[in-house]
Amino acid sequence: MKGGPRALAARVLRGVPGIRAAIPDPSARTGAHHREESSRWWDALAEASATAAEHTYSRSLQSRRLLRSVNALAGALALRAGREGVAAGTEPLVRSGASKEKRAALDLARDARVAGETDLAILVAGEVTRTDPGSRVAWSYLAAALHADGLLTEAAVARGHDDPDAGARVATALAALDGAVGAAAPDLDLPPAPPRPEATVVRAAQAIETRTLLGLPGACDALDVARAHRELAVAEQELRWSDADVLALEVMEIAELRDHLAGRAIHAVLDGAEPPVPAPDGAARALVVFDDRRFEPSDGVDGAAPVIRVTGATARSGWDTPADARWVVSANDDEWHAAIAESVVPGAQPRLVGVGLRAPLAVALHGRTDGSVAYAVIRALDALRLGESLTVTLPADEATVPADLAEWLHEAGTTKDRTVRLERNR
Repeated sequence: MKGGPRALAARVLRGVPGIRAAIPDPSARTGAHHREESSRWWDALAEASATAAEHTYSRSLQSRRLLRSVNALAGALALRAGREGVAAGTEPLVRSGASKEKRAALDLARDARVAGETDLAILVAGEVTRTDPGSRVAWSYLAAALHADGLLTEAAVARGHDDPDAGARVATALAALDGAVGAAAPDLDLPPAPPRPEATVVRAAQAIETRTLLGLPGACDALDVARAHRELAVAEQELRWSDADVLALEVMEIAELRDHLAGRAIHAVLDGAEPPVPAPDGAARALVVFDDRRFEPSDGVDGAAPVIRVTGATARSGWDTPADARWVVSANDDEWHAAIAESVVPGAQPRLVGVGLRAPLAVALHGRTDGSVAYAVIRALDALRLGESLTVTLPADEATVPADLAEWLHEAGTTKDRTVRLERNR
């Protein structure tokens, strides 16, 4: 990309610190503006395709995710471009809100960053912020990409896009850290006196702190460095997830989830219900749980049964409860991404049910997004024919079962001892 990452960041964040001033008024978004915006999106897709070509023969998980995301965005843009309004310039190519093409672009920005293609991540996330400047998720994705590229001040500006002082605070903290590093370890092989590259200053601070903690020869008093480093972290307002956390999670879309549950009887345990006792024959099973109780279910011969924890994106607790996989449900795109970025505790589960099932009822019933979380997930499990069988365990107080689910279970299955077994021959 022309000019390198800092020049790219400057183009994306043009008008710093008054970023919003560079965004056209919504009422002016017609005709020439839509065509110009469409042109930028096609250019971004061309850049993404060229980048993805370099990953074609890689077998790494990061590369596979990047390729899948590029293809998803290409498909979403092609579908949208066929609309008469887009062709005429009266409608945008990429819509704001929870549009399919915006979701695909955000997924590409995330996967490009994780794959180490930070320039592409900055470009795509920047285009989303221009298309939907009110999206907190888009700004956070842009900030993460800038931070991964060592552009700490620009990342702070993006993260605090409605705070004109965000960049200045990080710049001040970086200058203080730069000075502390130079004073504490003049023997380090650093570039000439400040200002030094931001990422270089942070790596030097980490080296000084590690050397001091380990008591290595030549270690200095790193107290001033540690204090300045902490002040930088406070100014940056870092999110909880790191790249390592993201890569440590296995993402399960429909195909992977089907394989994960293959050969197992699925028991969906509603909020307040007790998990069923394992079958005497030790048949393999999996539990889908709708609350955050901690338990160690036995699975007979096979050991512990896999537990999938279903969580609404607005849930305020239970994110650290151990699970084999976590399924975060929301039909709101920004809400779902915010929950993933800010609430999920990566160490609590090795797997995450992917973005393709964030709104399970839409998958099961062709676009429908209303209904309770329990109804949406159980309908999806049934419609997708996951597992060998599906049984729903009800709580003692059946009045607490969501009304839409209770009505459907009454019609769809056979009830016995507060369990409903769904008939797979329907």
